[in-house]
Amino acid sequence: MPYNYVPILKAKEGELIALRHLSPQAKSNLTPLIELQPRKTSELLERTITQIKKGWIPTLPLLIDVDRNYLTNSTVSATDNLRNLLTELSEQDFKVIPVSGLRRPARFNSVVSDVVGENDNGICIRLQSLDWQDVSSLENRLRNYVQGISLQLSQVDLVFDYEPFLPSHLGTIITSAITTISSIGSISQYRNVIIAATAFPSQSIAQPYTIYRFPRSEFQAWTTLVSNPNIQRRPVFGDYTTVHPVLPDIDYTMGIKVAPKVKYATDSEWLCLRWDASDYANFRSVCNTLVALPEFSGGAYSWGDGRIAQCATTGTHTGSPREWVSISVNHHLTLVATQCASRPSGRGN
Repeated sequence: MPYNYVPILKAKEGELIALRHLSPQAKSNLTPLIELQPRKTSELLERTITQIKKGWIPTLPLLIDVDRNYLTNSTVSATDNLRNLLTELSEQDFKVIPVSGLRRPARFNSVVSDVVGENDNGICIRLQSLDWQDVSSLENRLRNYVQGISLQLSQVDLVFDYEPFLPSHLGTIITSAITTISSIGSISQYRNVIIAATAFPSQSIAQPYTIYRFPRSEFQAWTTLVSNPNIQRRPVFGDYTTVHPVLPDIDYTMGIKVAPKVKYATDSEWLCLRWDASDYANFRSVCNTLVALPEFSGGAYSWGDGRIAQCATTGTHTGSPREWVSISVNHHLTLVATQCASRPSGRGN
């Protein structure tokens, strides 16, 4: 089960709607890693599970993790909700793969171990910078973890998660990835090896009524890695789409106004178009500006592009901040899945 592209998505309505509206072709070219968010009631958890089921194809692999802050701050709630989510998806024959790590709580590891023992889908181990600081021991720590849950390396996906980084650190990311992958002598035996990162800024730095452009540095890092003849295993690409990994939890029901905007991916950069927050109807001006640009992919390219074109050319509603997330993420997933499918990764050189 080779992967082409692994986007990391928060299990929030905006991202899950974007996933649901992907074309079957786009879905076949990606494997989402979905992070469960805090859910205070069983009803809210069930709503999230329903959205995931509506948004994905049961026969395609689906990676499930828990938001790191949620797991740290509410370990019991997070692990119980994860168990319920994994159980319900498994019972309905979804090809669910739990995500764990080398430093997860025992309670969490127990849930993951139970799920791994009940299905034949294997596991995904998500590594972060602390895990490869002692690179000399990384291979043994991974092997001990895998043996502890009675799996073979061929049943394990590895994610090297570089999380957010500054574009100026691009060279450091590339060097680190080559060194870390090369330190694992058994790297070719793993089912998939993924490099995930994002250079997307944490806050909008675009001024109102402007088009701000910035490079997709994480994609540049990946293309450099897969072109390097010395790397022991060409990794699969992963990113955080157009959503920064760490964002404030905004309650839009409290009357908070958010500036209409679109974060639009192109082959090598993002375009950020932002108007002022006085009126959500200003999203129409954002769309009118975007469709006039040569980078616009056309209304037929994806559901998100279709919504942009509709908003620009018809009197259709201009949506809400949550839908603007869906539009941006849906276009991004479609574009990057196509990019990665045209440059497949492999088990070696």
